[in-house]
Amino acid sequence: EWSDELAHLAQLWADTCVFEHGKPKGTTFSKSVYGQNLYLGPDPSGYRATYMWYEEFQHYTLNTDYCKPNQKCGHYIQLAWAESNLLGCGVTKCTEGYHVVCHYYHP
Repeated sequence: EWSDELAHLAQLWADTCVFEHGKPKGTTFSKSVYGQNLYLGPDPSGYRATYMWYEEFQHYTLNTDYCKPNQKCGHYIQLAWAESNLLGCGVTKCTEGYHVVCHYYHP
């Protein structure tokens, strides 16, 4: 389900143009903590970001919760996690490209 609150927090972080995990100072999420996926590239639509995060599935084995050494799997896990029930995203054009930030919440 879309969350305006998570989208607002994601937009605030995207607007910083800082391509690393974090959150704007002085902000909180009403439910507790949340997961975060980041993308920096030429596509502002979110399609390329989602595709790149999804492509990590090839490095991850669900039944053993195993990620191949020296590979990234966390973005895919955030997308696929069945218990994730809230999502909010933001996008900003930065000097290096579009910064897409998505936040996920799971109870």
